[in-house]
Amino acid sequence: MGVRSTREPRQPINEDYAPSAIHEGRGAFSLGLLALIGVTLLPRVAHLRRIVDTPLFTYHRIFPVSDMYLFDQWAQRIARGDVLGRESYQPLVAWQLALAPVERWQEWDGHPLIYYKAPFYPYLIALLYRLFGDAMLPLAILQIAVAAVSAILLLRIGTQLVGPTAGWMGAFLFALYGPAIHYDVVMLRGPWIVLVSLLATWQLITLRSKTSVLRAAGLGLTLGAALLINEAFFVLPVLVLVLLAGWVRQARRFAALGAALLAGMAIAFSPVVLRNVLVGAPPLALAVTGSVTFAVYNASDSNPHFFMFPASLPHILAASGGKLLPTIQACVASFSDPASLFLFYLQKASGFVIPFEEPDNVNYYYAALKSPLLGALPGYGVLLPLAAVGIALAVRRPHRLAAVLPATAALFLSMMFTLPVSRHRAVFAVYLMPFAGLTIAQLYRWVSERRFTALVLALLATSAIAAGAATFQQRVVFGGQPAGLFLYRVQEFALGVGGYARAGRYRDALAELLALLRHNPDPQGRARALQTVVLLRLDKRDPAALREFLRQATGVSGRDAEFLMAVGDLSRQRLRDRDLARSAYELALTLHPSPSTERALRRRLGSGNRSPAVSPLMRTTPSAQTTLWLMAAGRWSWAWVARCR
Repeated sequence: MGVRSTREPRQPINEDYAPSAIHEGRGAFSLGLLALIGVTLLPRVAHLRRIVDTPLFTYHRIFPVSDMYLFDQWAQRIARGDVLGRESYQPLVAWQLALAPVERWQEWDGHPLIYYKAPFYPYLIALLYRLFGDAMLPLAILQIAVAAVSAILLLRIGTQLVGPTAGWMGAFLFALYGPAIHYDVVMLRGPWIVLVSLLATWQLITLRSKTSVLRAAGLGLTLGAALLINEAFFVLPVLVLVLLAGWVRQARRFAALGAALLAGMAIAFSPVVLRNVLVGAPPLALAVTGSVTFAVYNASDSNPHFFMFPASLPHILAASGGKLLPTIQACVASFSDPASLFLFYLQKASGFVIPFEEPDNVNYYYAALKSPLLGALPGYGVLLPLAAVGIALAVRRPHRLAAVLPATAALFLSMMFTLPVSRHRAVFAVYLMPFAGLTIAQLYRWVSERRFTALVLALLATSAIAAGAATFQQRVVFGGQPAGLFLYRVQEFALGVGGYARAGRYRDALAELLALLRHNPDPQGRARALQTVVLLRLDKRDPAALREFLRQATGVSGRDAEFLMAVGDLSRQRLRDRDLARSAYELALTLHPSPSTERALRRRLGSGNRSPAVSPLMRTTPSAQTTLWLMAAGRWSWAWVARCR
């Protein structure tokens, strides 16, 4: 009696690639492993070198509403001596304070000394502060190394799931996956979540091949560590125990393995329990963010595609008292009927299908402007169609796939209860890579065997999935609006302008504004870009740079006559450049502007040396000087200020 897999022959999906093949030449395997590590490290180091001198690498200092900033502030408190967290750190941001007073949030959060989030990451950053003085660069290098370990684990897992050839393909796909590279070098937990989830999956695979109490205890240690890294993994131990119950037929044996697993978890979690007891917090409490997060993303008036806090949020939290289960009940009750609830989550699940890398804290598309390597590497739009075909090929032996179900289900559920934003989906995507590798290996096999019918059918399937996902994204998720409104938020460019300006790098600040004008067609954002140029006072600091900026701005006007009129006014009033102003006015007239704009343009062209009236786009107030540095437009337009109670 024991584990079902001990009675079944373990064969890969592609019988031509027997598991023993990986051991035929130790030298070849070692060279392959070195190649995998090198391919994992090189693009990450190259990307790091591209962004290390940009404001993107300082978000933990200049972006107060971001998780990066909050993790950094928390870590600095620890590094300064508050190791146990005896001072409350449960930060609030402006939108929360606009909904309810501080006292009400304190009531909803519960005990003031409960950790804000799972504590591993801020303690790691604090350690790096103590060792190196500054944490960001050492953290990025460490996370790059962690990615190499994850690539090796994924290779091992993929080899067991889909065979050696497909396993290698999947591991190399991870090494070159653009979103993974991007999130490995910022102050976010993604690389560690990938590592601990892959480690738990690998331990499940080895536990199935040879059950032992010691291996179960080791798995428990990893599951406990997973909770310390990511509070959203609270469901993972339950899923693992359910899977273990399905594998182990003998009740006594299952009890022994389950007890060992829980003991390992208890050991890993014991530092949190000890800390909580010492500071007077509830012993098993891990994080305070669960109820608020669930209410933001799961009320009937929440947006299933984008982060927008619902109007019902304060009412739900007031009714539930900030408790998780009552909050879940209140959110479910906010829907009119089961059909509307189902449709809401169906819309949310579309985030697993579309190629859009939805920004959250950081923006993949903005990072690709700074590091063009990202744009040349495969993303989710390439991965998903390949993985979908690979899953269809792999389901012939579903018992081999069971070991990946707990981690993938836990990640899937955590995103369904929030949103499948890019940084979370990049972790989930790791589990699609062995199946994408299987498709690539199978395509190669069909080519070598001249099985062109199967080859063409597979290629048509991947193309149809990719085309369908892109069409759904544009028509439904984007609502037919220009993609640039969603891919290139004003927020990142504004942070870049502010970062460069504070460093005295005004030409780089102008380059940020020019990139915004090129990529985001929102008229309000374009107007604010020109207003920011005025605030930079470059007519005094660097008039040549301002003249070149305005010249190029006329070329990216996007057929916006009012914008061109504002460019002309800026050229004339700040630079006294009548020729540049006239060219902008004349170009604006060719765009068939509205009658009022046309009259204003003709007045300017006929005004000679007289100074024309100020363009409506250029009118701003002194108070705008403080907000334009963090300007935001469209649906992401919030000027947030972090506040810790």
